[in-house]
Amino acid sequence: MHIANGLDIPSTIIFGASRPVNCFGYSENINLNSAPACSPCWIHEGYEECKNDLICMNEISAALVLDTLSKIQKN
Repeated sequence: MHIANGLDIPSTIIFGASRPVNCFGYSENINLNSAPACSPCWIHEGYEECKNDLICMNEISAALVLDTLSKIQKN
C-alpha cells in the first residue's frame, strides 16, 4: 500500500477492522473495509487473536474486490 502510493500506482486495499481506514489509508486508493460491532478491535483488551471469526474480512466479498480491480484497470 505504501510503496504503491509512493509510486502513484492505483490500488485496491483490503482492510481488516483493527484500525479505521482514515488512520492510514490513502484517499487515492480504493479502500475496502467493513465495520462490525467489534471494530476497531485493537482497542479491546485481549484481542491478540480475533474472537469473531474474522467477520470484518468475511464481509468483504471476492466479487467486490474483483469489481474494484476492474475499475482500476479501466483508468
